[in-house]
Amino acid sequence: MKLKRVARAEDLNNSLLLANHANDGDICIVEETHEAFEFKDGRWIPYLPTAKGKGPEISLYELNRSIIRQLPNYETSQMKEFINEFNQYHEKIHNKYYMLLSVETSYYTVFVNNQNEINDLKDLGSALLAVSLAIGPIVSHDVCEDHIEIWFRNKDDNEVYCYMLFPYDGGVVPFG
Repeated sequence: MKLKRVARAEDLNNSLLLANHANDGDICIVEETHEAFEFKDGRWIPYLPTAKGKGPEISLYELNRSIIRQLPNYETSQMKEFINEFNQYHEKIHNKYYMLLSVETSYYTVFVNNQNEINDLKDLGSALLAVSLAIGPIVSHDVCEDHIEIWFRNKDDNEVYCYMLFPYDGGVVPFG
């Protein structure tokens, strides 16, 4: 199965090139409407997930991953925007602790905001940028209300993985 994209639904039916390079089971997303179509018996039909074993099975995560896998790594201008958005998120949330977590890769890092100490990393965005050097290039991110979703291209296997950055003050238990 391959994932394809078109801008409008009309492009799906009018694109001979798209149909000529499609195989049964391929999925196409219409960007304008966010509808999904499956290529079956030489034509595109609306993709309707069905009961197990009765049609193509793909999770929303795998669908997103297939799309994001095709994106290029962030360039310098996108990285500056990324750092700026992360710092704005920190100003809004203003926690002392944040966690970056990827369940799929069993990875986590806890960030501590030591604003009264002298550090090489002056803000949350710079700290995340330093961590990205160890994981791999950033491909996409989305700032949500209570977390930030970051897609990294792993430098070891070149696969994309989703990481979540979220406030973690409630996860740290002081003692002693």
